[in-house]
Amino acid sequence: MEAYVFAKTVENNKIEESLELLLLKLGGLGKFVSNGNKVLIKPNMFLEASAESGLITHPKLIIALAKMCKELGANTLVGERNGNIHKNFEHYPEIYNYAKVVDFDNEEITLRGPCKDNRVIDFPLPLTKSVEEADVIINVPALRTHVLTKLSNSMKNLMGFLPKFTTKIIHLAGLDDAIVDLNKLINIDLTITDAIYSLSGYYPSDLGQAMYTNFLLASTDPVAIDAIAADIVGYIPDEIDTIRIGNLTGIGISDLKKIYFKGDFKKNTSQKYHHPKSGDDIYRYQDKLNIYCENACEKCRRSLANAIYCFYNENCNLDLDRIKKLNIITGSADLRNIKKGSNLIFGNCSKKYSELGLYIAGCPPLTGQAKNALKKLYMQTFED
Repeated sequence: MEAYVFAKTVENNKIEESLELLLLKLGGLGKFVSNGNKVLIKPNMFLEASAESGLITHPKLIIALAKMCKELGANTLVGERNGNIHKNFEHYPEIYNYAKVVDFDNEEITLRGPCKDNRVIDFPLPLTKSVEEADVIINVPALRTHVLTKLSNSMKNLMGFLPKFTTKIIHLAGLDDAIVDLNKLINIDLTITDAIYSLSGYYPSDLGQAMYTNFLLASTDPVAIDAIAADIVGYIPDEIDTIRIGNLTGIGISDLKKIYFKGDFKKNTSQKYHHPKSGDDIYRYQDKLNIYCENACEKCRRSLANAIYCFYNENCNLDLDRIKKLNIITGSADLRNIKKGSNLIFGNCSKKYSELGLYIAGCPPLTGQAKNALKKLYMQTFED
């Protein structure tokens, strides 16, 4: 088996022209979209932000793609799971000349799945009318590093198909495996990665750092395009569980030797993507906080390490004596000598300790939840 991933540098801000040239490498958009098709375009627009922030898919890229779909005679929708998609297009009203913009949170839903041989999702998931009725689905993620999955690109962007609070299901079930199960459920015909502005650093512990990287990727293989993106960002693809598991389960190919990567893109060696903290970085904070993490998995330790790092960064004038009153418990820990203080219980594996303090569920839990919990417990020490 083999896969193809194509790249195109966006020259002189000519996004539409660059997209057309990129898609020609795959045989043209007409290879995927026909007259009368219902096409659903899924950007990453969960947050309200500018294109230059790196936090969303560039609106001009979505407009160019929707225009091409309309010219082929398609009925096109652009969808995301909350109303911020409408806010992000407020300064780009031309989108409405080519597509209807939909908020999945406000659509009818049906339950689908689970797929055969799923890893963790053994129950139906809610999908909206737009997803169910689409003849063609085009995934347009924004490229970024990510605290919980190391990389966010094609495979992870499918979480945005789930409406309202239901994305929590993915976090509670086991994030990486659940993302793979979701990629079995929703068939993506084409992925176009927006790396005009990439996001580097500790997202979503903080908002990361935007870099003007100025390229696009395209592929019909969601695992292969993530593998190429991982290599560009500075990871070995199989270090990222969604990519490794996606390959093992047959969703796509992760072996760079089996992926034909073609195009005019050349990696800018002067630009370095900053990776999130690793799970082992948690041990650097054991002299500041009381951390009980025996047998905790790398993912929970990584989520916590990034939460603690950003907690310190955002609260520079901490009273270290009060910090010492905070205990963090994750995994199956030895609590025989636990110190007196406020307890943060973190992750599904530590649920048995939940009555000891503030418990956050997840596999792993959201880093932002941990950061906010630390702040809450720290502030409580002033009341005690």
